[in-house]
Amino acid sequence: MTYDERNDRGIGAGGPGVSSPGRLTPERARQILNARFATAGLDLVPGVTIELNGSSLVLDGYHAGRAAGYVYFGADPSDPARADIAQDFSRACADLAASGERYILFVFQEDMPTSDALERRIDAFFAGLPR
Repeated sequence: MTYDERNDRGIGAGGPGVSSPGRLTPERARQILNARFATAGLDLVPGVTIELNGSSLVLDGYHAGRAAGYVYFGADPSDPARADIAQDFSRACADLAASGERYILFVFQEDMPTSDALERRIDAFFAGLPR
């Protein structure tokens, strides 16, 4: 395995794409997310704001035609997006997905430490996304 392959998988001794040994950086996670959505034919528009229950959330990427997108929450406790509203939005978006209205993938940095974990999460999301 080459150095770059190790970084792409989020393993190894650090470097681009890894914040500490084996940890995926937010930048690399967003690169993976954007690439996977594009491969699935979903060209994302960044910075789209959605509103639910009187609150708004800016998505990292959204495809209006398929009503699908994602938001990535970093581990920084000072990140305003890490407020309790993230959990509220996650639940509300799960309800929207169940009704077939909107599909938003919520990714929390602490839950996706490696690119392999992130890839599995993306695969599960796409498996539930209607064609």
